[in-house]
Amino acid sequence: MEWNIVTISEYQTISMAKFGNHYSLYEMEMDEIVTKLETKMNPLVLKIKDLMWSNEKDFWLRKNNELFNVVTNANDDGTINAGW
Repeated sequence: MEWNIVTISEYQTISMAKFGNHYSLYEMEMDEIVTKLETKMNPLVLKIKDLMWSNEKDFWLRKNNELFNVVTNANDDGTINAGW
């Protein structure tokens, strides 16, 4: 999976150039970061689900029950329902 998302520190530099010498990210930059992460999350969730269910289901059920439950209950397109 290609990871072509700018780092948060790079976003902070961009934000500071636009809005002054502030040490926080502004809503516009945060929205862009989250939007880009959303495009990566669904395929990532599906890959994790495939890995867990292929031959390591019992291991992950014991190792990280919360992650196991989240990816097990993910939709076929990789989205996660609210409440998980």
